[in-house]
Amino acid sequence: MISGTFSVGVGETADPRKAQHLPAGSFHVLRPGMAHYVFMEEETVIQISTNGPWGLTYINPKDDPRQKSQ
Repeated sequence: MISGTFSVGVGETADPRKAQHLPAGSFHVLRPGMAHYVFMEEETVIQISTNGPWGLTYINPKDDPRQKSQ
């Protein structure tokens, strides 16, 4: 995390009470295919490092912003 606070939790149901709050200077590792959710309550800058290929799969396809009509 570069700045701000990044909150991440694991599982298919987002529950902010169970999320881990990561301040600037921390890091988090997720294994491939792990269902997770994130949220930020302030302006936050993160750096994502990964080996590809990778993609996003939404638990609920209705949440996928790519599916919303403009």
